[in-house]
Amino acid sequence: MPQATRAALFALVSGAISAGLVLAVETGTLVRLLLLGLAPLPLFASGLSAGMLTCAAAGLTGAVIVTLAMGSGNGAYYLAAGAVPAAVLVRLALRGHRTPEGGMVWYSGGNLLLWLAGLGIAASWAASPISPSSRAGWWR
Repeated sequence: MPQATRAALFALVSGAISAGLVLAVETGTLVRLLLLGLAPLPLFASGLSAGMLTCAAAGLTGAVIVTLAMGSGNGAYYLAAGAVPAAVLVRLALRGHRTPEGGMVWYSGGNLLLWLAGLGIAASWAASPISPSSRAGWWR
């Protein structure tokens, strides 16, 4: 099987698995929160094994499936809370450069954690105007 076909198939399967974990929210069991938290894991797996474009394609596949099953609001939330942060972190994790000695230096894990925290803070700040607990949002 050619590499491009394998990457496309991997993106479709990982996006479908990730969307299935998100759709488990509809089951009503207590395990649904664990499954919802594990939803970005297939996106990370596809991105770290086949590249950032595969991760982005898997995220878009998952967003389409969630949108068809649960509506556009949930699809947008899946895209913003799961697919985009996964694609950004995979891109950063795959960054590396060669040293003069010929070795490879990868992006540090501490910086990845800082990016993860920063993405969470940005998402919380962006969602504050539409939060049901705030009457007028953060701009007041």
